[in-house]
Amino acid sequence: MNVATVVFGAAMVAFGLATLAIGQLKPTAFRKLGEMRERFGHALGTAIHIFAYSLIPIGGGVNFIIQGLAGQPVF
Repeated sequence: MNVATVVFGAAMVAFGLATLAIGQLKPTAFRKLGEMRERFGHALGTAIHIFAYSLIPIGGGVNFIIQGLAGQPVF
C-alpha cells in the first residue's frame, strides 16, 4: 500500500464532493459557476462546472486510491 497516493486520492474525492455539495447548497460561492452559466446558459454551464470541478476529481481520486491500495505509486 502506498499511503501518499491513497491520501492524495482521498483529498481529491473530498474536494470533488465538497465542490458538488457547495455548488448545490450555495452556488453563489463559486465565481466560475456564475460565469459559466452566463456564457453557456444555466443548464449547460452547471453541467460543465459539475463535470470539471466535481466528477473529474472524484474519478481521479478513486483511481488514485485504487492504485495506492495496490501499492503502485503515482508520484
